[in-house]
Amino acid sequence: MAEDMGSAVQAQLPGHPARDLLGHAAVVSGEGPFDDLFDDPVLRSAVGRAAGLQALAPHGVFEQRRLGLRRWEWAPYGLYAPVCADPQRTQALTDFLDRAPGRTSQVRVQLNPLCPEAGRLAQQAAARGWRVLPRETHLLDLRPGLEALRRGYHATKRNQIAKPVKVDSRIALARTEADLQPYFEVYARSLQRWGRAGAWPYPRQLFLDLLHSPAARIWTHQVQGRLACAVVMLESRHQALYWQGVSHIEPDQKPAHPMVRLMDAVIQDLCARGVPVLNLGASEGLPQVRRFKEEFGARPAGYSTLQWESAAWRWLQRLRG
Repeated sequence: MAEDMGSAVQAQLPGHPARDLLGHAAVVSGEGPFDDLFDDPVLRSAVGRAAGLQALAPHGVFEQRRLGLRRWEWAPYGLYAPVCADPQRTQALTDFLDRAPGRTSQVRVQLNPLCPEAGRLAQQAAARGWRVLPRETHLLDLRPGLEALRRGYHATKRNQIAKPVKVDSRIALARTEADLQPYFEVYARSLQRWGRAGAWPYPRQLFLDLLHSPAARIWTHQVQGRLACAVVMLESRHQALYWQGVSHIEPDQKPAHPMVRLMDAVIQDLCARGVPVLNLGASEGLPQVRRFKEEFGARPAGYSTLQWESAAWRWLQRLRG
């Protein structure tokens, strides 16, 4: 059942042994909170297995080989490179940007919007022939605390949260495979609504694996006994990332304002546990999603995605159309 709200060693993962890429040792973080998401061996293994990638070191770098070409990605599936809160991680990322183009055919790095070295790293990459693509996310600073944050919500959101709930409403953490079945059903209906029926962007096994990751929390909101919405949060010591959400809110569920109340519950939990920042993700081309985030107090924040491609890779892409 769902639970109500309330030095160094390189890890060897079964079936996915991580290989040292640039001679850097991995940072030891115990069982969490992790300095970086990919310090969690469960999440690292789950992402690699789901994407069909080989885990490398530094943590967060993955490799794929196809047609004799090698592709590297630091933080796939919409995740980010480290915050670089310590010199070791900053040096690892700096060295990676220097050396990767000579050792692979295609590389992609999504810099972390919280990284204080992001601007310098993007300039360094551009000077070495990388493409620097501007991106935008929304960040919510949680350090003021829950009450201050709630005062900063849009008046509509404050009223929806303060209004008594007169229908059956239950916010919980998913803990078992059975808890996730409604998530998959709502996700399938969402894909159908978007004209993408059956086109699952992530394997279902990834979500099942995340149930066992100390860096992941899957929040659900049941209204009138049915799932109305859910979100997958991934957490490190420096931030929480709203990685994915689903919703299917029927007329009899709307009086509970399911998504608003779920978002407030997540913020309440993060504040209680001292997580400093909530990254709500990108919303390019989605003005309603952007407005939803900003009505909770989140603000736009820029970052860069770095890409490097060899001549052979570009030639192959042209052949494939």
